[in-house]
Amino acid sequence: MEGSQGGWKREKSNSTSSTPVSVFANIWKDFDLDMERSLSDEQGLKIAENQQNSQNNLRKLGESTRGGQVGLAL
Repeated sequence: MEGSQGGWKREKSNSTSSTPVSVFANIWKDFDLDMERSLSDEQGLKIAENQQNSQNNLRKLGESTRGGQVGLAL
């Protein structure tokens, strides 16, 4: 048990000698933020496309509804 604790202390002391930049770089790699950004961009494009389709469908619905109401008013 003492041997494993000694190894832990050595690893810990080595990690404290890391520069803030290298620590940040390792965190960046661990979170894989570049992949997250790509996925987020992809989702944003899909949302924009769905919003455009929804807007087009609402226009078509409005046109068909107006046409139906004019026919009923006569």
